[in-house]
Amino acid sequence: MNIDYYVIKDVQLNSNARSVEELSADASIRMDQLRLRHCMVSLCAGDGKLYCGCTNTAGDILHELNPATGKFRSLNFAKVAEPCDMKIHRGLWLDRKRNSLVFGIATLATINKTAVSPGARVMRYDLGTDTCHELIRPWQGNFIQATCYDAERQMVYSYTEPTKGFAVSDLAAKVNRRQLCVESIVHIGVIDPAGWAWGTWGFRGQHPFFRYHPQGDRVEFFENLVMPTSAQACNLMYPGAGPVDCMLTGPDGMVYVASAMGELYRLDPVACTLEYLGRPVPHNRLPGLVFAPDGLLYGVGGNDWAVLLWSYNAKTGKFSVLGEVAAADGRRCFRPHDLAYMDGRLYVGETDNPKVSGAVWGVTV
Repeated sequence: MNIDYYVIKDVQLNSNARSVEELSADASIRMDQLRLRHCMVSLCAGDGKLYCGCTNTAGDILHELNPATGKFRSLNFAKVAEPCDMKIHRGLWLDRKRNSLVFGIATLATINKTAVSPGARVMRYDLGTDTCHELIRPWQGNFIQATCYDAERQMVYSYTEPTKGFAVSDLAAKVNRRQLCVESIVHIGVIDPAGWAWGTWGFRGQHPFFRYHPQGDRVEFFENLVMPTSAQACNLMYPGAGPVDCMLTGPDGMVYVASAMGELYRLDPVACTLEYLGRPVPHNRLPGLVFAPDGLLYGVGGNDWAVLLWSYNAKTGKFSVLGEVAAADGRRCFRPHDLAYMDGRLYVGETDNPKVSGAVWGVTV
């Protein structure tokens, strides 16, 4: 593999913290250092540009990377940021028809600040005018760990904290249809080809799947549609997290589900059945999945400077480990958070590195 990496500001840190939350509580790290630091937590491929949702305590959470030059451009979200706006955790969506990006806002702020807030916003960034505006606030006192955006139906689905909730927002009508406390949260949800949005819910120590469809405002909770290792996979991403690390609808109409234990499943959204496919890497965490034009499913998994790229052939059922995400100069990816494909390359977003700022890793297989 040919591997490059791109950094907004390469801030040097000296910490043993394993997350941005831990870094924020580390008294040895100066606040001015932390405000210059970025983690790359959401990626979205555009037309020759890679859009990056970041973690940044100063609210500078939206950037554009030009891989041809290796340069980042801040999209100046800090100008419209509210005090608790600190990351686009998962879910940065390109709406080609409206030439814009759609995303929700997550936070690092403590509960005494978020509980009395009006809640996070779902935002639209207009790529033509370089302007950003609020679309809706799904839930008072809640911030948005992940979104799914249905551009055709103009629906946004938010997976929220601290309620472990699922919120349904109708952008065309400018109303919030539902706010459900489901006692589970996915790292990123999915919309299947029929327009159902999927997530997980808490049930007797397990985290089965549920789905929602805007036509008829229908919610269906499944009690037995659950990963066998669901209980063990919880809390691996962060305290209180559910078992699902990533979900992606494939070109075959199936939903591919990665667990925090590094397992891959295939969910049939019509038959509502779940098939175990395998464990492609010998580590926990599998946060990034993407299909490429060659028909293969690519994924990234691992942790603690042991991050591997892999591929899966859905026709043959074969996994292939492609190699470690590490550069020739010795720098290694600490923890992956998202994966994108653009113009023949895979891009890995890196988060929570305790020593330096997170990078975007460009990989040619």
